[in-house]
Amino acid sequence: MGNAPSLVLETTRGTVTLQLLTAEAPLTVQTVARLALDGHYDGVPFHRVLPNFMAQTGDIVARDGTGEPGFTIRTELTQLPFEAGVVGMANLGSLDSENSQFFITHSRQPHLARGFTAFGWVSSGMDVVDLLEPLDAILSATVVPG
Repeated sequence: MGNAPSLVLETTRGTVTLQLLTAEAPLTVQTVARLALDGHYDGVPFHRVLPNFMAQTGDIVARDGTGEPGFTIRTELTQLPFEAGVVGMANLGSLDSENSQFFITHSRQPHLARGFTAFGWVSSGMDVVDLLEPLDAILSATVVPG
């Protein structure tokens, strides 16, 4: 996976680098990368942070978790287990309803494997993820080619 791109999130708590799974979740990675390249994630808060579970962000419309950007993408189930630091797409409660929101797990969450796309993992900055609190924000999101 040496040539996979990464997504660098500069947050109010520090830098988090996400290694993206282009082969396993190509549509998801393409969508998230395009949103980042277009600046849609800049300034977006982590609206949902649940200790020992996950930190969620990516509501590019309402910025509070209720916004829907007007598109959905299909679920791409992967073999990556939801361990600490795995990045997954949030959905609207069913498969094939993902849009711009994603989450980073704080701990092992095996129950997520059958219903959520895992499209990356934290390659550096997990200590920053663990410090996140509600309303901490992504200051900028930068795609780094692999």
